[in-house]
Amino acid sequence: MVFASPYGITTLDPAVSYSTELSYMANIYETLIRVNPPGSKERFSYLLATSFSASDDGLKFTFNLRKGVKFHDGTPFTAEAVKYSVERTTALGKGAAFIWGDLASIDIVDDYTVTFVMKKAVPLPLIAASAYASYIISPSMKNKDTAWFDQGNACGTGPYMLKNYKDGESWMLAKFDDYWGGWEGAHVENILVKYTKEALIQQQMLQSGQAALVGRIPLDSYPAVESGKDTTVIYGPSYQNYMAFFNTTRPPLDNVNVRKALAHAILYKDVIDIGFNGMATQARGPVPKRAVRPRRTGGPIRL
Repeated sequence: MVFASPYGITTLDPAVSYSTELSYMANIYETLIRVNPPGSKERFSYLLATSFSASDDGLKFTFNLRKGVKFHDGTPFTAEAVKYSVERTTALGKGAAFIWGDLASIDIVDDYTVTFVMKKAVPLPLIAASAYASYIISPSMKNKDTAWFDQGNACGTGPYMLKNYKDGESWMLAKFDDYWGGWEGAHVENILVKYTKEALIQQQMLQSGQAALVGRIPLDSYPAVESGKDTTVIYGPSYQNYMAFFNTTRPPLDNVNVRKALAHAILYKDVIDIGFNGMATQARGPVPKRAVRPRRTGGPIRL
């Protein structure tokens, strides 16, 4: 499958990654658990862990790990990889490493059991399921730095391996034959990503058959693509928030009344109706709206 993608790569280091490369990283690397979509029967599904439990005081979380998992380089997945990955992330202190700020220690109970000890009670399962800063990488990468990853190297447990990386141009997500989740059913075996910034070019590639999936097309082109014989538009909830940041340490923005005036001066309805063709909702804070889909709300689902 060819994916004409507007989502570039800032870094390929899973401990540092905190940007639009998420689309690819989440297919190469895995976390212990994953948060299920709103409305699901269960809050979490299990990836590299098979279960977890918490102490009564909420300071210790013990994860039982999945057996028989291999990293892309053939290294077996064990508790050592969990400890190494999280400690590397916290030591680098970049990207979203701050989510581990209340971690006191990681204790290996045995090869397939690991305990996280926290400084205070926090929702550790949500942290372990984070799409940033919680990926597990092979301990065989201990001597590799961010520069090595950014050359196009990767080693996770996900269904796809990174191949043929050409920075800012293209790269391949290739099927990992030994993926623990198996390959039964209808799956895409190889994904060629062509980094394509312009929305119009993505649309042209889609309509001409040069790409099977794109991430962004001009807003006024949605009806044409949606009604096309061989094309469709997928609508779904988006977790993307657009925000403006004020420097509150300098006049006049150090005055709360000035900030309130700016907030009231923004024509939110016009921004939504004109800037997003009606496919957005007004934000009420920094946390994205819960995934409830009103009429044509949200953007295209990401890969």
